Parts: sequence; C-alpha cells; structure tokens
Amino acid sequence: HAAQVPELVRGLKPAGATLVISSHDLAEIQQLCDAVAIIDHGKLVTCSSVKDLTQADTVVRLTFARALTDAELAAIRGVAAVRGVEPDGDHTYRVLVEASGAPTDEITNAVVAALVPSGAVPRKIEDGVALEQKYLELMKRSP
Repeated sequence: HAAQVPELVRGLKPAGATLVISSHDLAEIQQLCDAVAIIDHGKLVTCSSVKDLTQADTVVRLTFARALTDAELAAIRGVAAVRGVEPDGDHTYRVLVEASGAPTDEITNAVVAALVPSGAVPRKIEDGVALEQKYLELMKRSP
C-alpha cells in the first residue's frame, strides 16, 4: 500500500490539508511536500519551504547521457539570466540563475534551445538541488 501514499497526499493537497510525513525517501518528499522540517537526534535542524531549502528559484539541475563539451557549457553560460554552470554528479550540472530574472521555466527552455544544435538534450530537468544533497550538507553542520 506504500505506492498509494503519494496519490493520497496529492489528492489532499488541493483541499489545503496539512499532513506530517516521516520518511527517509527525500526525493519523494521533495516532490510531495511544500515544507520540510529536518530533525537530527530529536533536535530541529531546519524548518523551511522545500522551494527555499532546495533553491528551486535559483538553481536548475540538468542530467545528460554524456558529459557536456566546453562549447556546450559556454552555450549555457551565454543564456541571459544564467550566472554559471557547475558539475553536480555524473553527467549532471547545476545551472545557477538570477532569482530576479525571468521565470525558471523560461530560462530552462532557453538553455535547452541553446543545446539542441549540438544534440545535447537533457534526460532529466529538476528545479533546485536535490533535497537529499541539502540534507547531507545540513547534517555535516549539525553539532
């Protein structure tokens, strides 16, 4: 019945219901929840919106089938509102965007359009850093 939980949560969201979910599946939490509290040994480490915690309005993560070439990375950097590009795992890149610029979807579309001529099409696009990565960063700082 665990597979039914995400659908149940999604169904309750429009009604404005508040749920407390305890889970180690942070990828699922990132998809389902608007806010998250991270607790370590009974102490609150952080409580924030998922969007703020994952920097969903200033970072776009793109995963490709292969590493990007220098020319492709330059094409991404050439897109308006892109502040930089950083490697973020195997064939994954973190694209840093201006928070006050165009909506993230528009910037993402422009990045993909800049890459299409070279054949580099993202296999996965995510707003923000992975919640799991942010969790690991917070746990390193937690006393």
